[in-house]
Amino acid sequence: MFSAIQLIFNPAPTWTRIITAGPRYGLILAVYLLPLLLVTGAAEGYALVQFAGGPSQWEQSVLLTVDKVVRYEVLRLGLCLAAVFLGAQMVRWVSESFDFKPPFLRCFTLGAYGLGPFFLARLLNCVPGLNPWIGWGVGWVVSIHVLYQGVGIALEPQQTKGFGMLILSVLVFSFMTVFVHILSLMAVQGKIPL
Repeated sequence: MFSAIQLIFNPAPTWTRIITAGPRYGLILAVYLLPLLLVTGAAEGYALVQFAGGPSQWEQSVLLTVDKVVRYEVLRLGLCLAAVFLGAQMVRWVSESFDFKPPFLRCFTLGAYGLGPFFLARLLNCVPGLNPWIGWGVGWVVSIHVLYQGVGIALEPQQTKGFGMLILSVLVFSFMTVFVHILSLMAVQGKIPL
């Protein structure tokens, strides 16, 4: 979780530290991604229950019980993990069109750490009266800043292919996060049964 904050304010040295440490799936999941998702999910879930399941930031007020909020947060956790894994695979597939084949672990590292600020911005959903798309937008703008540094350091593309990889990585992860956000909003509004 602290790495997400470090990536926001000091991205290049933090990316270099992450990559030189030799990222591993289990370590990234257990030490970084799952704690980040669990803490932000718990805060968001608490806010949903505290504001009687319908703070004005959600488009439709729906009565949410603690049980429904827990199921919603589990759904959101699964969607976020799927966005990282599927996004990493899509970045890997896209990179092949550039005659560049980074290992999946590097793409996964880029997705997990690059989307960290986006996941951290979920804390803005705890603010009563704030539209949930504002949190998505703030998180996404900061994630683009982090991905800008991360594509070159994590994937190490040739200099002529780096900008294209950045644009395509941003598009892929943008699509994934919009999909997660829309499904999450539909779930909390009761349009997807929990």
